[in-house]
Amino acid sequence: MMQQAQTWLRQMNDTSNEVLKQLSDAHNFVTWFAANSCSRSTPHIYISALPLCAKSSWVYQRYFQRTTGLANILIGQHEEAVLAIWSLESAVESVAISPDGNCIGSSSQDGSVRVYDIHTGAMVAGPFQGHTDIAWSVAFSPDGRHIALGSFDQIVIVWDADTGQIVTGPLHKHTGWVLSVAFSPDGGRLVSGSKDKAIIVWGTFTGAIALGPLEGHSGDINSVAFSPDGHLIASGSEDQTIRLWDASTGAAIGEPLRGHTDLVNMVAFSPDETKLASCSNDGTIRVWDIKTGTIVSSPFTGHKDSVWSIAFSHDGRWIASGGIDADNNIIVWDTLTGSVVLGPLSGHTSDVNSVAFTPDNTRIVSSSNDYTIRIWDVQLQNKGPSQKGARESSVGFLAFLRNRTQFISCTSTGLLQVWDMQTGTIISREFEGQVEAAMIHSITVSDQDTLVAVGASDPTIRVWSLLTSKLVCRLVTGLKSPIQCFDFSSGGAQLCSGSDDATVAVWDIDIDTGNMVGRPFIGHTGAVISVAFAPDATCIASGSADCTIRIWNMCTGALIYKLDGHESSVSSVAFSPDGSLIVSGSVGGVIRQWDAKAGTLINHISPIHSDAHFNSKSKSNGISVIHCVCFSPDGTQIIFGFGSSLHLVDTHTMKLIFKIYLPQGEIVRWVGYSPDGMDIISVSTTEGASASEPNNDSTRQSAQ
Repeated sequence: MMQQAQTWLRQMNDTSNEVLKQLSDAHNFVTWFAANSCSRSTPHIYISALPLCAKSSWVYQRYFQRTTGLANILIGQHEEAVLAIWSLESAVESVAISPDGNCIGSSSQDGSVRVYDIHTGAMVAGPFQGHTDIAWSVAFSPDGRHIALGSFDQIVIVWDADTGQIVTGPLHKHTGWVLSVAFSPDGGRLVSGSKDKAIIVWGTFTGAIALGPLEGHSGDINSVAFSPDGHLIASGSEDQTIRLWDASTGAAIGEPLRGHTDLVNMVAFSPDETKLASCSNDGTIRVWDIKTGTIVSSPFTGHKDSVWSIAFSHDGRWIASGGIDADNNIIVWDTLTGSVVLGPLSGHTSDVNSVAFTPDNTRIVSSSNDYTIRIWDVQLQNKGPSQKGARESSVGFLAFLRNRTQFISCTSTGLLQVWDMQTGTIISREFEGQVEAAMIHSITVSDQDTLVAVGASDPTIRVWSLLTSKLVCRLVTGLKSPIQCFDFSSGGAQLCSGSDDATVAVWDIDIDTGNMVGRPFIGHTGAVISVAFAPDATCIASGSADCTIRIWNMCTGALIYKLDGHESSVSSVAFSPDGSLIVSGSVGGVIRQWDAKAGTLINHISPIHSDAHFNSKSKSNGISVIHCVCFSPDGTQIIFGFGSSLHLVDTHTMKLIFKIYLPQGEIVRWVGYSPDGMDIISVSTTEGASASEPNNDSTRQSAQ
């Protein structure tokens, strides 16, 4: 309904842009909430969706000030373009949007076709069965009543989009994988392209061959498309060329279009029929003048690797493209100039197989080998090129500074950045001797804000002074395995570390030596994933892939306690501020609380069992992971991240105080408190960092 209202308003010349923006913001808010796990609990409209709404949104500005007791997101670095992420059971090879914009058709590696409601993500039809191999290319008929699909089983099938009944087919003629299908504008014909180098035009309802096989390409036919008037067919091939065909006679028109230096993956006609766009494994998009066969502008370059999919907006002004291999991003381009209008939009973790604009051009739907379909907000009149998407690396780890006005982050490639808490901007600071590393595993700050340490896969630990930005020491561990975790002692004189080789070590922080204190602590039989100093620095707790927690004497390395109970890897451990308690989180999604002095279990909770509304999993071998646990500075609360949600529990009762859902698809990797306990900061895998103010009044508690 909101989408139809926006379309109607755009047709009214006297409608103000402000009214359209308000409706658009409301539409985005509803879409985000409907697609998120928090939609299972109505109060989370206020608890999760409203605080995480962009502060520039009309919805946030209109309603947040009317609420009390909600988390206040001080800084939000999320990919705001992502409105919904649907996790499916198989890689999604192709998507098509119904002409009315209400449904999405998808084809999957499991050979099935499904139809989803674009607003809720609910499957409204399917899975349609009939293919025996990968379902590769899907297309809606112009009236939206039928869906066609080409498959690796070499056949084409046409289904009723509502019932899933086969209307036509299976159509047997191709002798290779069917890589592309497209309906004619009147819906009466269907064209298919195949690995057998042939193009066939079929009668949609008779299944009879109307034209073809059309031959001329010397390689696989990766893509076929009808022109909007139905007079032409375009094809893109592995032979690096594009050909135009007369759709009535099947005759080739003119010479092949040459220019790409690698195979052509997809072709698409502009809505006004004057241009043809193509994308290639050469990493470029090219736009051709159909009449002259010449390139309209220079090749569009911006993807880092092959470009697998393209789509014109319905007004022809923009082209969306999806990358694969080393580039899984989406970019939106100006059709005439080739300039980037939006993006790169990052988030997919594998090949982007397909992109499509909704009929009103406000959204792009994409599919990927990462088993997801994503819906992106691309209301381009309000957006410019995405600075965030253009960053070379993502935020991986953070730590608060005690002044509460700043926090420090480390990107996945080792770049340290200091942020202003109030503005969310990066404070320019160069750290001496900073080098990019293959992978960063951890970052920690000493309790007096004097030192920051970063551990990489070298394996080395680098320690900088936060006062001078100079490198204090570089600890060459001599270990054969990467350092997974470390923690400063009180005062910052020493650092403990945990390694993949199942050992714990203690280091003196000295600019001249940086030596290991004594020998590594040996006892774990699996990688050490988390370590923590006790507040008085007399002992160290370590959590391991061997499912145990061990408490060590810091001076002697002697084992004090071995804590058993977890049934999966212990991913995080933390001491309470007074040192009397230890809290641990596991890969299996269980939180356990221990008496640090007696080595006994006090309590445990499992969010996946205690939360009836939970439906968000961290895709780490298919298991829900608790990546980080943390005590509040006064020790009365414990915060942890689980899937795409943050949970705050009472330390003594382990009862839930409140929970916040982050945008769908974001997996919480790290969480921590500011030194005064007023703010919480979290890091998620979709390159997002957010800071919020906890508020424990009864309003929030009663809303759970």
